[in-house]
Amino acid sequence: GEATGDGANVGGAARGGAGTGLSISHLGDNAFIYEGDISVTGGDATGNAMNGAEIRSVNGSTGLGINHGTFAQGITGTLINRGTVTVTGGDAIANGPLEDGTSRSAGGSAYGINTDSILDNSTARVIHEGTINATAGNGPDTRGIAVGILAGDEFADFGPGEVRTEVVVKGTINTDGDSLEPSSGVIFGLSGGVVIQTLDTSSVTVDGGTINTMGTGSNGIGIMARESTVDIINGGVVTATGADGAGIEIFSQFTNDYSSGDPFESATSIVVIDATSSVTSTNFVGILDAGTNSLGNFGGTRSMPNPEVFVDEANQTTVDLAGTVTGGNGTAIDLSTGEDRVIIRSTGVANGDVLLGDGDDRFAFEDGFTVNGTLDGGDDTDIIEADIAMGDTRNFDLQPLGLQNFEIIEKTGDGTLNITGAVITDSLLLQANEGISQVLSDQDNLSADVAAGATLISGTSLFNVTNGGTLGIGAGVIGDIGTLDVGGDLVFETTGTVIVDIQAPNMGDRIVVSGVATLGGTVQVNALGMIDTFEADQDYLFIENATSVNGTFAAINDNIPDLDVTARVEDAAGRQNVILSLTAGDPSDKSIYPNTLQAAGHTSRLFAETLQRRAMLGALTGQPEGPLNDSNGLTGESAVSTFGTAAPVYSAWAGVFGAHVDVDTSLIATGYDADVAGFAMGGEGYFETEGGSYVRTGAAFGFSQNDVGSGLSSSTAETWHAGLYASIEHGFLLASAAAAYSHADYDFTRGIPVTGAAPLVAT
Repeated sequence: GEATGDGANVGGAARGGAGTGLSISHLGDNAFIYEGDISVTGGDATGNAMNGAEIRSVNGSTGLGINHGTFAQGITGTLINRGTVTVTGGDAIANGPLEDGTSRSAGGSAYGINTDSILDNSTARVIHEGTINATAGNGPDTRGIAVGILAGDEFADFGPGEVRTEVVVKGTINTDGDSLEPSSGVIFGLSGGVVIQTLDTSSVTVDGGTINTMGTGSNGIGIMARESTVDIINGGVVTATGADGAGIEIFSQFTNDYSSGDPFESATSIVVIDATSSVTSTNFVGILDAGTNSLGNFGGTRSMPNPEVFVDEANQTTVDLAGTVTGGNGTAIDLSTGEDRVIIRSTGVANGDVLLGDGDDRFAFEDGFTVNGTLDGGDDTDIIEADIAMGDTRNFDLQPLGLQNFEIIEKTGDGTLNITGAVITDSLLLQANEGISQVLSDQDNLSADVAAGATLISGTSLFNVTNGGTLGIGAGVIGDIGTLDVGGDLVFETTGTVIVDIQAPNMGDRIVVSGVATLGGTVQVNALGMIDTFEADQDYLFIENATSVNGTFAAINDNIPDLDVTARVEDAAGRQNVILSLTAGDPSDKSIYPNTLQAAGHTSRLFAETLQRRAMLGALTGQPEGPLNDSNGLTGESAVSTFGTAAPVYSAWAGVFGAHVDVDTSLIATGYDADVAGFAMGGEGYFETEGGSYVRTGAAFGFSQNDVGSGLSSSTAETWHAGLYASIEHGFLLASAAAAYSHADYDFTRGIPVTGAAPLVAT
């Protein structure tokens, strides 16, 4: 219906009549399915000022397509819309001046589907598969509100968790309308594709569907709920084109406790965008956590649109991005206050800045992600997560992100993190808690704290370094000579180990420290190249240019026989260096090494001789040495073929072998004792050729153990053998051959005599 209000001496008011296409009330769990078309237009309203009067207000009326509610306790009321719903709000026309300080005059609102739950333990669910077109009416002050699907609970006197709202969009939603004061956070005055206002839990899933919104402050999706999830999946598209309209906006929620004076509390929300889907705001933020809300006069007045105080709440919002988010104002994601988390997958693209806002926030990533803007952690303590599984490697290039306002990179998992990129301007701490962390580029403002069990590798520059795990210098833990520059302090904790490679005097791993060096833990010296080229009294500069050196190393280990590595501190032009020196250790008998190798030769020879003896068996007699053509009755007629040649004979065999070796000590060599024991087994075939030759072929394997004693030292060698052998006999000639391979695993125990004490044993 249409309305006209005429005022002569006082202000007049007019509002058009509202229209609803279909109303559904659920009393059970069965779903309503609507497949028709609905078209509803709200009534226009006209206000006429006469004889100098002012118009108090004039408002177009609402057009509502489907009104859907759950009106029974403990049920799930489902509406499936497969039809086309077209709704239009009525226009508001003011013929004359509007009265100042009164309610605003606006066009009528348009709602495609409105759904709510008014009883506890119930769920209102809408599955939209068709098309919704919602267009607000025009008005003197503002256009009306346009919402595709409006969902919520009706009353505020039910406790948390008792009602739930679910919306699934598989079809299309188009809206065109303005929000009331879009910057205020008034959820009830929002325009948008899907708007949810509930005290409890809610979910929105855009499953291959499309949401397009137009109008000032009109969001693609707007949510106010205690807990909410938003999933944009399977090619879902959400687009907001109006000024101040976000792709997705999240608000704090109402409570039913007004006694505290704060009727809001923080909300927990999860937004997931899969690799095939996108969220876009043409003129505003792609995903916005508003963190504000208000109560009271949602219409406001013309001179004071929203007089109430807005309340900031610290929402906890997680954004899991594998698809694309675009912010037309240069901000893709803005999570405002709260302990928030952003995950960007390998396929994720953020076109614009990613702002985590105030609070202790976290950022996680996969290789290949893209942020076309700044990645800003905001105030408080913000963490970059790097949880990498064993066998995986993840690369993190700090510079292209415009990384700022993060405090910690947290490395967990047994995989490898590679940090690259140009020097960042903010101070940042790498907490290497597990696995391997490699810093591959100079990072003068990056400090590192390595926990026990974790490994840090770097041959570049860092700020402060504290090592309680394993520190490798250069491009690798072992085998690469490098230099690590520490712009601040260096601390070796008691649980830590630093690996130091050395190759020649003053050619080894080095750490240049600008601050204080505190020694502790273990130094593992790894000599590269020919071990026998290292000599006593060789020096290696290890820590250079420290302002001061405190403490001592608990242990220094090395791989150099008969040389010990010691550390000393030297003054150098007002600063201090740490020098590693090679000193002559106690002499020890090293003969166990060559003696073991010599004894191992007996083992391989015994196996090879076994194969040779098998190959040299003659004819069918089984006798070694020489050709014998007489079968001696070992084969009967059945062993001779009709062509006059012997049929093949196949056999398996097994044998044992052993030896005891006793080599006496002489003036120039240390003697040793060796005991060898082993077995061999194999299979072979023997056959006669048509030319009268006899051929034998076979294969064998075996195992042996070799125990060697040499002075105070001993060794054990376990050896696996494999071999092939063959022979051919013709007349008085026999040719045979054998080839053997042995793989040995050695265990050496060296006894090192120390004056005045029992021998120390090093394995």
